[in-house]
Amino acid sequence: MNMSNEVKEMLGKMPFVPLVTSGNEGPHLIVVGKGIVIDDDTVAFFGWRQGATSRNIENNGIIQIVVVSEARDKGYRLAGRGHIEKEGAISDRLRGIFPKQLGKLNFVTIMKVKSIESLL
Repeated sequence: MNMSNEVKEMLGKMPFVPLVTSGNEGPHLIVVGKGIVIDDDTVAFFGWRQGATSRNIENNGIIQIVVVSEARDKGYRLAGRGHIEKEGAISDRLRGIFPKQLGKLNFVTIMKVKSIESLL
């Protein structure tokens, strides 16, 4: 599903993004750093340590994130499928964008957005 420019802008302005995966223990919520829009239906997040989150993504790929406007008057839930990339074009791109901030980037979480739901 294509993200609107509004959703992309909200995501670009959020310093942290809540990310939920699903595992044997139920929902698992973490906060990840900046989400990077790769294309109209792909978002990537930096990864250093995400034990349970990475296992959940590897097991079933289910991911949801929430984006909220700066004015907090609009918000969206993005749901989709994800995978972990340790090497490849997207992880290389993210290393190039933030080389000094990252230190050693262990992996990238990549999400393909399948649905977008308005929350407010």
